[in-house]
Amino acid sequence: EEEEGEVDLNLQEYKKQRDEARRSPYPSVIVEVQSTPPPDFGAAAAAATEAKAAAEEPKPDNDVTSDDVKKLEALFGMSAATKKADDPFYDALGEAFGNKQIAAQTPLTLAQNWVLENDPAFNQESSTFTKSNTHHVDAAYEYVFNNLAMLNAQEPKRGQKSYIVLPKFLPTSATSFDRFAGQVSNIIRVMPSLKEKVVVSTFHPEHVMASTRCPVPVLVITWK
Repeated sequence: EEEEGEVDLNLQEYKKQRDEARRSPYPSVIVEVQSTPPPDFGAAAAAATEAKAAAEEPKPDNDVTSDDVKKLEALFGMSAATKKADDPFYDALGEAFGNKQIAAQTPLTLAQNWVLENDPAFNQESSTFTKSNTHHVDAAYEYVFNNLAMLNAQEPKRGQKSYIVLPKFLPTSATSFDRFAGQVSNIIRVMPSLKEKVVVSTFHPEHVMASTRCPVPVLVITWK
């Protein structure tokens, strides 16, 4: 221990360096954290760990015999085999649903199924489907023209259709969706590589004509 009145040079040096460090030309925040001693990984810690593991080790249960296991297996097997016959709840479910299966429908599969049934120009071998979940007009423009550039590089055939599914873009306004398609067409008209190749049309849940009333918004690119 230090004697009374003795000067701690280390403490003075620390305070001096701390004050100089705080003379920053910019406002600064200093956080000082007290250190903690490192954990003890020596023999004492190893012994404590072994003792804890030995205490937590499950003890064998000599009360359960192989006969008990066989009885339980027979009991559960019989329950599973006779559940439907014994429980009227399962019988009611079987009568209500029969052998029907419930399949999840995504926006892309909804659009594909609708196009398959309602678009006579659909060609399974040449038509393509893509989907974007964008909500914003700038991202929609980017997605559409990225698809156009990719398809144009593949030299699409005359009459080939590309269906761009946009389920979250203007889903409740067919008029706004048609205006967006019109702007896409206007941009295409000033692009030398596309202006004579592409026709843009739309399908939408709120179209007035039933022939174009698709469950989700779809921008249709027809190559000519």
